[in-house]
Amino acid sequence: MIRRLVVGAALSVAAGLVLCASAWSAPLLLRNPSLGQDRIAFLYAGDIWLVPRAGGEARRLTSIGTVAAGPYFSPDNSQIAYSTSEHGLTDVYVIDSSGGVARRLTWEPTGSEVTGWTPDGKHVLFGNDLWEHAYFLTYRQRRLDYLQAWWNVVNWPKVGQRYAEAKAGKLAI
Repeated sequence: MIRRLVVGAALSVAAGLVLCASAWSAPLLLRNPSLGQDRIAFLYAGDIWLVPRAGGEARRLTSIGTVAAGPYFSPDNSQIAYSTSEHGLTDVYVIDSSGGVARRLTWEPTGSEVTGWTPDGKHVLFGNDLWEHAYFLTYRQRRLDYLQAWWNVVNWPKVGQRYAEAKAGKLAI
């Protein structure tokens, strides 16, 4: 009887050690933290998670498993911008920081990757290939206004430099 108790206790301790060792050996790969006023957004396992800055339990904001870039809190912390390859190419999306359905902002044939927000929070910044520009939410249906605004944001000296490098066959990719 005592022998069974000792063997049972030894097996329980061994099983506990194995479970603890496996839990400690699998590190959590939390990536791309974005600090909000009262929350932190981060990537884990291809999704965006939120956790209070004071600590606590993390809550999953997305459930697609294909978030590629971001998250980026808007300056007023009401929205989060990110990029995902959910539909093949990488495109930019915005989701309310309290949850809900994400809005797709880009349909670029070469893909787009979010890089942040303008300081006033009116523009989501993203890049694709050689270009970095802003997609203005207020210009969605006004293409001419959007192109004019985009023209004013592009770093034209850098574009000219890269064009000259490409023409000379010296473009570093």
